[in-house]
Amino acid sequence: MSQQQDIAVMIVIGLIGLSLPCLGGTTMYTERSVEELKLMTTPELAGAARLICHDIVISLEFAQKYSAGKFYDHAIKTREQAIRGRRYLERVGFVVRDRHGGQMPAWFEAVSASKNQAECDTAATAGGWRPKQ
Repeated sequence: MSQQQDIAVMIVIGLIGLSLPCLGGTTMYTERSVEELKLMTTPELAGAARLICHDIVISLEFAQKYSAGKFYDHAIKTREQAIRGRRYLERVGFVVRDRHGGQMPAWFEAVSASKNQAECDTAATAGGWRPKQ
């Protein structure tokens, strides 16, 4: 990459970083308590896991880009968001495991191990999530 391209990338990353705090560090999902999660159907839980997975993947991608651009404060914040998402995914997993007699279904394991959004979608679909038509 040329120096001009490097500068352009850093400017874009910086602008994105400036806009994220304005959004209040929002996530694509609403955190629910275990009691609320227990009221959801398995396909609803798969959909929630999908959104959390997307948020984790996106947060980690941005953290990596921020680090590469030397925007370390933003990298730390987005990494922390990914960690919060991972903890919430564990909470969803607790409910899913409880529903399956103490065994974690393969689809949820796949959601937890997803490295990109397409993998999140594929795993959630195996859990019963269906995109809205």
